[in-house]
Amino acid sequence: MTTALLSKPAVEPVTLSEAKTHLRVDGADEDALIGELILAARQYQEQVTGVFPITQTWRQYEDCWPLSGQLQLKPWP
Repeated sequence: MTTALLSKPAVEPVTLSEAKTHLRVDGADEDALIGELILAARQYQEQVTGVFPITQTWRQYEDCWPLSGQLQLKPWP
């Protein structure tokens, strides 16, 4: 089984302004870094838990039909 990401999430689960408020950052000097950290945190959470909280489009390729007749779809939900 192989999976391929077709469309990335349109938004992140935490906005830049929410993260800046939490971090108590006022200026715009660190916006790029904070945005990258938000992205990295979401990707890490998806990797560790296997749960994808933001809508994404994936394609799953199967080498053959399972003997059980049931496909297990990944990633979920």
